[in-house]
Amino acid sequence: MIQPKRQRLETPRAAVLIAAWLGFLVSLIGGCGPSRPPPGELLAPSLAACTLLQGEVDDTRVLRIALGTVADPRHAPAPHNAAERLVFRQLYETLVYVDCRGEVMPGLAGEWQAHDGGRRWTFTLRPGACFWDGTPVEARDVRHAWLASRRRAATEGRFMPWVLIEGVTETDRGERTFDVLVSAPQDGPQLFAHPALAVARAIAGADWPEGTGAYRVSGWGAGELRCVPNPYRHARCHLRFSFHPGSDGRDLLGTETDVAIIREREALDYAHRLSQFATHALPWDRIYVLARAGESDGVDDRLITPALRADLARDVAVSDAVAARTLSFDDLNEDGGAEAFSPDACKEVRRIATRRGPVRLAPAAEEREPLPAGVVYTEGDEDAARLAGRLVALAEQGEPSQALAARGLLPDRLRAGLQNGETGAYLAAVQRVLPDLCLTDLVQFDPGMDFIPLIASRAHLVSRRGLAGVHVDWDGCLRFGRAGWMKENALP
Repeated sequence: MIQPKRQRLETPRAAVLIAAWLGFLVSLIGGCGPSRPPPGELLAPSLAACTLLQGEVDDTRVLRIALGTVADPRHAPAPHNAAERLVFRQLYETLVYVDCRGEVMPGLAGEWQAHDGGRRWTFTLRPGACFWDGTPVEARDVRHAWLASRRRAATEGRFMPWVLIEGVTETDRGERTFDVLVSAPQDGPQLFAHPALAVARAIAGADWPEGTGAYRVSGWGAGELRCVPNPYRHARCHLRFSFHPGSDGRDLLGTETDVAIIREREALDYAHRLSQFATHALPWDRIYVLARAGESDGVDDRLITPALRADLARDVAVSDAVAARTLSFDDLNEDGGAEAFSPDACKEVRRIATRRGPVRLAPAAEEREPLPAGVVYTEGDEDAARLAGRLVALAEQGEPSQALAARGLLPDRLRAGLQNGETGAYLAAVQRVLPDLCLTDLVQFDPGMDFIPLIASRAHLVSRRGLAGVHVDWDGCLRFGRAGWMKENALP
């Protein structure tokens, strides 16, 4: 705080302030007391730092968002694709979230404490936390929501972060305080910002479960989802999501679009030529790796040179891309690369994941069609398809006698091969979720897998001019709760 000229604090008051400040530092160092400073010290600076579009806004306009994939309410609140990541972030909350700077922020929980070396965490729900219908959220709602999500994840072969969550128990401090036990010590509460841990409540006869986020669903159908501000969260604009699966990215930028998330270079070039839109690069959110198990036929390590990575990033990837020598998102633009993820990394989490799963719901290995010689990737991922094709072509040049292929597999089939350690070469995407790579699906893959980072890619926000107040989280996902239209630039 800046003091007026010649103004001095009186000695007694200064002593009180200094003592209070020292006490606060001691509580932080000692790990005692709640982890949340007063809102004025934490929330406001974070919101300012993570605001992509600055400006004073008017909250009366509808925000129209065009997406290239579909959000399926049957997956809520745990997202399976890019559209669901964006939509669910507006509707459902995790206990905490991680902002664009990597700072842990209050979410559904207002306070938290660590115990037993990070094996037990106590959370207190924020004051006034309610579902869309005004029902207060209690500890049992968190437990029921997580049990439902965990059962659904098990049927889909998705085991992070559930292999680390041992249980939720209520405490004697009221219905809004509870303990979470984890199977591996956590240095901080970042685990509880994992999107799969968002809280929702199923309602009989309703397509969408109820949440506590900034928005609630008001209409659904015909390729469109309409959302209005949650009266208990004070959001600004109404939202209208439209879904256009299989469309060219350029087709998303029509007269009925205010916001689109673009990955394709051609669509981004097109957006730059449209005066009504502005573009903003989002954080790097995806690293493609070549994962291999056993004595797989395919790409020799010696082919993966810095020159090749640069070539792949420049000429092959559909989206904005750079060469990646590491799986650390923070090191992408540095000259030196950190060590790539190895079988020894995240040893405790990998041990727990191996001990607890995976539960194989797919056919047994002997009943599956063997993986083809070459490189396999997730069907429908154009970036992965082009990368795999290029790698196979290079391998065939080195060994003309090899009959190699680049082949797309369904996501469940690819995941089963990675989890079970089936011999083969995989082109896999590591999605940015949280700062700690040990909290991603990467650690549940077979311990014998080795990973070679290739390229990293990112999307761009394309927004109609006049939009302001859009915030970005650590994983590059956007929040529209404070978004609106600048008064001086309001569009008709």
